[in-house]
Amino acid sequence: MYKLIFLILSYLISESKNTIGSSSIFQTNQNNDTTITVFGDSNYKLKLEVNYETDNYEDYNATLTFTKLKNGKTISLFTDSLLCQRAFIEMRDFNNDKIKDILVFHTTGVRSNWTHYLYLVNKKNKKLIFVKGFENICNPEFDSRYNVIYGYGLAGKIYFSFYRINKKNELIDFNKSFESEIGDEDSVRYQKTIQEIRKIKN
Repeated sequence: MYKLIFLILSYLISESKNTIGSSSIFQTNQNNDTTITVFGDSNYKLKLEVNYETDNYEDYNATLTFTKLKNGKTISLFTDSLLCQRAFIEMRDFNNDKIKDILVFHTTGVRSNWTHYLYLVNKKNKKLIFVKGFENICNPEFDSRYNVIYGYGLAGKIYFSFYRINKKNELIDFNKSFESEIGDEDSVRYQKTIQEIRKIKN
């Protein structure tokens, strides 16, 4: 069964591998905090600190702090409280502007359905923009050919869902989800759904 899952998902990811782009992954050896430089400017830092002493993954256990160094002083631009199971940050483009955005690890389930918080990187204005609701997407991927975000959840069947981030930096659900039995021709259904989405204006 897992071999079939791998083959199906490998096809979908390989279909968009040339347009997803390379990914940057950050995690410290201490495994409880991660700090990265943002905008390619060493004055801007984003630090994720996770408290692993709690076993309760229903409450906030992590702090994400965005700072700027100016005239020798560190200025806090924002601090967010998050729920994170590990201090893991990844950078990938999700709004098709060719700039890598910031994924902060949220949770994972027993079937490795990873979820993440998403912060869009606005390099021109040096801002990070939180995308509400993105953390509900399982295993998010981005198909830049069609400017479509898709998620796939594994739970006996495979559950696909499709989204896009609009010009207001809001997550739009296309409500074109479908579920598939393992071994179905998912690539055909995927392409059919993409063609339906391409006709939608937003």
